[in-house]
Formats: sequence, C-alpha cells, structure tokens
Amino acid sequence: GQIVLWSPGYGGAGVLQGGTAFGGVANLNAGADVTADNIDLEVFALGGTASAGLGGYAEGGTASVNAFGAGVITAGALTLNATANGGDSSSGDTGAEGDGGSAFVSADGGGTIQVNGDLNVFAQGQGGDMLDGSTLGGAGYGGYVSMRVADGTINVTGDATLDAAGFGGSFIGSGVPDIAQGGFGSGGSVYLHTEGPGTISLGGTTLLQAEGVGGD
Repeated sequence: GQIVLWSPGYGGAGVLQGGTAFGGVANLNAGADVTADNIDLEVFALGGTASAGLGGYAEGGTASVNAFGAGVITAGALTLNATANGGDSSSGDTGAEGDGGSAFVSADGGGTIQVNGDLNVFAQGQGGDMLDGSTLGGAGYGGYVSMRVADGTINVTGDATLDAAGFGGSFIGSGVPDIAQGGFGSGGSVYLHTEGPGTISLGGTTLLQAEGVGGD
C-alpha cells in the first residue's frame, strides 16, 4: 500500500495580484512498525499567477519522518516535498518570492528507517517567472533539509537526494523584452549527521544540494 500525508498550499490566480500560498505540516512519527510500498509527505506551496500584476508569495511547509524506540519504518520509496514556487507576474511587476520550507528524516533511540529504493527530500525555493511586461524575476530561497541519527539506523538501498536549492525566476513571456532581469537565487541548508551511536547507510548515488541559481 501507500501512505500519503497531504498538506500543500495553493494561491489562486488573479488579475492585479496572485494569491499567497503556505504549505502546511505533515509528520510521521513511529514508535512501532510502519510498512508501505511508498511513503509521501507533501507540504509544497504554489503562489498564484497574476495576469496583469504581481504573483503570489509562496512558502513551503514542514515535513518530518521519525522512527524512535522500537519503531521501524519500511518503505519502497520515501519522499518529503517542502518546495515553494512563487507566482508568475506581468505588467511591470516583479515575480513573486518563493521560500522553501523544512524537511527532516531522523531515527532516534533505537528507531530504524529502511528505504528499499530511493529517498527524495526537497525544500527548494523557486522565484516566480516574468510574463510579458514584467521586468524582474522573483527571488528563490532554498529551505532546510536534515537527515540525522541518534542511536538509530537509516538504511537506503537506492539513491538519496537532499535538495535545498534556490532558483530565481526567469523570463517566459512570448515577446522580446526591453528589460528583463533574472531573479535572485539563494541556496538553503542541507545536513547529514550522526549523534552518538547510530548508522546511516546509503547504497546508491547520494546528492546533497544547496546551490543558488539566478534566473535568466
């Protein structure tokens, strides 16, 4: 079976301004056995697009998976998504800011997380893009990603991606603009650490990313 914890935020589309979006909170805390083919926590945020104005601000929420005590979490794949996408803007306005949220994977006090496949943990921030008439892409700020053990075990047989990159918005309009400056991009924070006894085993390719990339 599949376990999905769903708490995203959506900003509505508007004319002069897009709606603001805030991701919610999704926590899976296990002191006993939890088994699923796929475990997915979604707390992303999508700011609304403005057809003649400023897009909506977006901020990712908080997602966490924690095994403690005698708890064993077993999944074929594990995904935590706390990304944020600022809304697109037009008519001279700036693309909206997108701020990545926070995502945590941890095993404490004898707990175990066993992923028989890929682990993906995202807290990217994407600034809103420029439509026709907009002159500046939105800023994108990466959030916070952490994988930690403290007298616990995390074992991933596949690839592991921990990503808190920030991307500035770019021009995606149909015309050729006189002025269009890409948005500011700032990376967030990614941590992979152990406290005291404990083991993190990663069987495939591991990517830790917190880059900042400005828009075009």
